[in-house]
Amino acid sequence: MTVIQVLEELAVALEVADVLESDTESSIDTWDSLGQIAIQTRLSILTNGASDEIQGLAMAESVSEILESLRKFGIVK
Repeated sequence: MTVIQVLEELAVALEVADVLESDTESSIDTWDSLGQIAIQTRLSILTNGASDEIQGLAMAESVSEILESLRKFGIVK
């Protein structure tokens, strides 16, 4: 999975036009507790559950934290 694909999927999960690597939960209105669940669900589906094993991913407060976690586990190139 590429960074661009992750950004596109985060935008779908958060129901916004686009998401940038610099975005945080405070910069996207829909990134609330339900938005966080939507992110986790979307990532889980896209990674066939691999993202479910990443400790702390559900607590990520920024796109960069999400990408860093996904990179660390070899999910994002």
